[in-house]
Order: sequence, then structure tokens, then C-alpha cells
Amino acid sequence: MKKALAIVLIVLGTIAVLGCTESPEYSESGKAATPSSELEILEHHGEIGEYGNLYVVGQAKNTGSKSLSYAEIRVKFYDADGNLLGSSFDNINDLGAGETWRFKVIYMGMDTEKVSSYKIAAGTTI
Repeated sequence: MKKALAIVLIVLGTIAVLGCTESPEYSESGKAATPSSELEILEHHGEIGEYGNLYVVGQAKNTGSKSLSYAEIRVKFYDADGNLLGSSFDNINDLGAGETWRFKVIYMGMDTEKVSSYKIAAGTTI
């Protein structure tokens, strides 16, 4: 158990270093949620939860002048060979202009020890 936890902590250190931003391609309720200059990811990092779950947590801010009816942080998780292991997201409705949001995206896979990096992106609908 201690060895597995040590491996996960090493992986999280790698994730924190390798995490990067990309433009997402997804939709919400038939509307395109576009890459956003209004939703700025202020910071993000990986962490292990109380029960060994892997999360990407951070803060995002609506830097625009209008309320966002929908905002989303999407994360893709990769193994050491660059293979996509899975993706997940956190979202919020009605994020006002200037408001800050603390997001928490969980890795849903059972193979947490295989995750070595992630990519993170923000999208919105006004």
C-alpha cells in the first residue's frame, strides 16, 4: 500500500510539471461550447483524495464582462507513452463576470497508477 501511494505521488509530481492547456472540442445541449478567453484557468494541480482517487483541482475565473451561462473544465489523462486513458470534466452554471470558481475533476479510471500526465482546457457558453 505504501509503495502504491509513493508511486501515485511521483505520478502527481509529473502531472504538475507536464500539465498543459489545449483547445477543447465539445458541446452542451446542442450548443457549441467554444474555447474561451473569458474563462481563465488561474492554477491547477493533481492531488490524491482521501480514498486514493486522483483529481485535478484548481481555480478558474470569468474574466469577461458578461455572466457565463455554462463553464466547463475538461481534463484528458495520459499514460507514460502518451496514450489517452480517459477524460472527465467539472462544470458550473451562471458564473458571473469577475467571479472565481474552484473546480475539481476526478479521474474515473481504476488504473490511477498508470496516469503520468494530463491536458486541461476551458470552455464556455454565454
